[in-house]
Amino acid sequence: MDELWGGYFREESDIVFHLARICTEEFGIGYVHLNSPVHNLYFSNFPKKKKQHIDIDITRPDLFSKPNVTHGIFVEVKWIYKDFLKQPFGRGRLNQIVESIEKDLQKLADNLKNGKCKHAFMCIVDDEGKASQVSIWKRKYPSVNILLCSCNKRSDKNGESENHWMSAC
Repeated sequence: MDELWGGYFREESDIVFHLARICTEEFGIGYVHLNSPVHNLYFSNFPKKKKQHIDIDITRPDLFSKPNVTHGIFVEVKWIYKDFLKQPFGRGRLNQIVESIEKDLQKLADNLKNGKCKHAFMCIVDDEGKASQVSIWKRKYPSVNILLCSCNKRSDKNGESENHWMSAC
């Protein structure tokens, strides 16, 4: 992960992409799927009109498309980007992000409880230091692994300081 320093992200989907790339290096080609659908075509116990997507789904390639198979790992990603509070409506946007994290935590906990995945991770990249509810979320959703990552300063070989996005993970 050392190659992912500063300025690489413009959108949350950039983080999902880079995290999925790292997961692919770890698990292999064919195991990692982005924006994976969760609905009744794959899980018969899922409500017919309801549909969800998981940011990253890590499952054996031979099992990924089979119906009613428990998937390996579901990962949801959220980004609290640097300086967003300085933007117009920044405080309101923070509230939206926190609500979105809470929804994703509930979704992950429900998918674990209903046997749709074996493990669930919520990855929060917090460049502002505003994810103060993590300890509350860990108590409320004990089955979900919460990873809090932040942008920290790191020195290179020449003593120059650079941002390193996942140093806390």
